[in-house]
Amino acid sequence: MNLLLPTIGFGIVTASILALAAVGFTLQFSVTGVVNFAFGDLMTLAAYTAWLVNTGLHWNVWIGAIVVSSQKAGARKTGSARRSSRW
Repeated sequence: MNLLLPTIGFGIVTASILALAAVGFTLQFSVTGVVNFAFGDLMTLAAYTAWLVNTGLHWNVWIGAIVVSSQKAGARKTGSARRSSRW
């Protein structure tokens, strides 16, 4: 019983992250008609950066979320600029 509540909590958090990725894939595919596998790479990079900021630099979780959000927005802008210049 001691581990039941934390296990349920971790399961809900993990399911929420997977649901967020699934919604992103679905939205990307429904709008463009192209499966974008780079979405998973960006999500993995954001998760690793959040972990690094939180554990390695010992920053607050909210500051880490701001850093990751700005990093992910920058990665999307540079990626879309590269794609549009090739076409």
